Amino acid sequence: VKRLQSWLVKLFFAATCGFIVPVRSFASATVFGRAALFSCAGLGKLASGLLVVPASRANVLTVGLTMAAWGEFAFIVATASLNSGLLDQTTFAALLLAVLASVVIAPVLARAALRGSQRRKERAIL
Repeated sequence: VKRLQSWLVKLFFAATCGFIVPVRSFASATVFGRAALFSCAGLGKLASGLLVVPASRANVLTVGLTMAAWGEFAFIVATASLNSGLLDQTTFAALLLAVLASVVIAPVLARAALRGSQRRKERAIL
């Protein structure tokens, strides 16, 4: 039941938020520039790893990259902001591009950080 529920939640999310992503707008220089700016602001999530105790390299990277991967709520807030007129289409597209980038890239980097940490632990044991 849990697997089905997980799959249905992903399907629902894709059907509600995924179809409104303005992919064609991502090629615009204005959208790309604003997305880069939003991504810089998103790097602040990485800094949350500095609050980890004990503050080892592996712990800091794991927590920081995991926090950077959270973005589902941003889709909902951005959509509501667009619908209420708080965001224009260009800013909306830039925000979604920045969120998509962090949601795709951060887990890949987190996995690499965890694997590197595991390899270092295995070498230390030998």
